[in-house]
Amino acid sequence: MSNKVIIVKMLGVPAELLASGLPVPYPVSDDITVMSLSPDFDVIKRKVTNDSDPELLASLPVVVNLVFDTDAVAHRQATEPVELSGCQIAHVGVEHFSSAEVFSNFVITLGMADLSVTDHFWIPVRPVLTRREMEILHLVYNGKSSKQIAEILAVSPRTIELHRQNCSGKVGPLTPRLLGALLSTDTLEAYRWHMSQS
Repeated sequence: MSNKVIIVKMLGVPAELLASGLPVPYPVSDDITVMSLSPDFDVIKRKVTNDSDPELLASLPVVVNLVFDTDAVAHRQATEPVELSGCQIAHVGVEHFSSAEVFSNFVITLGMADLSVTDHFWIPVRPVLTRREMEILHLVYNGKSSKQIAEILAVSPRTIELHRQNCSGKVGPLTPRLLGALLSTDTLEAYRWHMSQS
């Protein structure tokens, strides 16, 4: 049975907040870090209402982009995400990092809005991809073949292929769209453009 994975990209969140109770995320750039909520399919299946769409539960990962804002609530209601470039963008403030449960509930509200969950249902936050897997996916995203990646990391091509298979098993087929959503900075640029227009 597959998992439902929510990939969370956090833009500009102070390091001290990320270390205050949430797992250490993986840096993608100076501005972006990545972590995931990876709820077990069967757990959600038991918790949601009977009319939830099973295909929705088993679909590809949802990418949620959280932009840190010291005045997030006043600036924009955090539960009102903006759709840009196929990814959800929402403002996040200090209050959302008070505990893993609060953070989890907030992300579920954004990334799984079509699911009816119980009031106190939450999913622990945890990294889905290892640092090595993130490193390899970054190289794949930059157009490197398995053979080239193997040479760069001084391992065998077979090892790289195994890592790529493991990544696919965790987050779905490694399509350019998925890699772009996970690793590109396009969302950050889209956010800056959006803010300049408002």
